[in-house]
Amino acid sequence: HWLTLACTMNVANAVERVRDLFGWEVQALERNVARSEPGANGLTFLPYFHGERLPNLPNGAAIIHGLNSSNTNRHDIARALIEGIVIGLAQGMNRLISLGIEAKELRITGGGAKSANMRQIVADVFGLPVIGFKAVEGAALGAAIQAAWTYCQTKGEPLQLEKIVKSAVKTDRKTRAEPRKENHALYADLRGRHGDLTRKLASSGYL
Repeated sequence: HWLTLACTMNVANAVERVRDLFGWEVQALERNVARSEPGANGLTFLPYFHGERLPNLPNGAAIIHGLNSSNTNRHDIARALIEGIVIGLAQGMNRLISLGIEAKELRITGGGAKSANMRQIVADVFGLPVIGFKAVEGAALGAAIQAAWTYCQTKGEPLQLEKIVKSAVKTDRKTRAEPRKENHALYADLRGRHGDLTRKLASSGYL
């Protein structure tokens, strides 16, 4: 079987870089992201700390573009980072859409799923509702589900995978975020700027 997957290299590790830079706990990052407005006061953050797979920039570097006297601060940089990460994920979604895959709602998992700011930014950038799971670490839960299915198979008491999934995977309604229409044009423009800046820097040999 095939898993349709768009993979980016810079999510949690990019967050860790900025947290380490400012000496922040997770709660401090949350407060600073919330303090900034959508669009991060004109900052564009390309978070290619470890190169990137999508776009294909194996030797890429991170870029903060648009710094000026009003946005050279921690909260705008923090929000620009999160927006840059989410826009990178949205580029992956664009590729899936080009392959004929359509989404009506997004499910979010991992550490970022715990962040109300992250969930709202994802909803606004993608223009789709977002909801998390009761078991936040989806990768670990998926591994446990596969292990349970395999165990039952080897013991001669097979269970349908769908039955295990239905009993173990539950969404958390309290985490739901709806896209805000007032941010649609702003984030559409920001996605375009991210792509344009990446292409121009890469074609000139600066990424």
